[in-house]
Amino acid sequence: MAEEIHSGWRGFVSYIMLNGENKPDGSIVLSKELVNRWKRMAKSTHYKLNPNEKKWAFDIIDRLFHVTDLARKNATKTKANPDVAELIKSFTEYCENIKGFKPVINYGRDTVMIKRTLQNYSKEDILDCFDWFLNDKSSDDLSPSISTALASGVFNKFLSQR
Repeated sequence: MAEEIHSGWRGFVSYIMLNGENKPDGSIVLSKELVNRWKRMAKSTHYKLNPNEKKWAFDIIDRLFHVTDLARKNATKTKANPDVAELIKSFTEYCENIKGFKPVINYGRDTVMIKRTLQNYSKEDILDCFDWFLNDKSSDDLSPSISTALASGVFNKFLSQR
């Protein structure tokens, strides 16, 4: 993006150098017309500029969006952790076998909870928690969901009863 902005600046400087009067000492004299135009533009908002004055800003924005899209497409994507899908599948099977129904999975929230728990605990620990949670009588009043099972209060209770 910095290169795109610098490219716009280079274009502006080139415009000044081409439209100014070059003096033998290397300085450039700009016409009163150009100076007045730039003063007016500097005091104005983008929306009050005339269409050809706005075009430069729109061109820069288009180039920035293009660069952003390219960066997004080329960004290294984190590989999906296969343990997450396996844990969701296992919880669903446990719930069907133990509670007798297929649970609703909130993939956004449940995936975050699983990833967070996997930072400190193994897949086997999480499976043990699911089994304990769905079989424990004290959890009958709680929602049989992954995010409930992995909530810190419930998970701490599981850890204390291991």
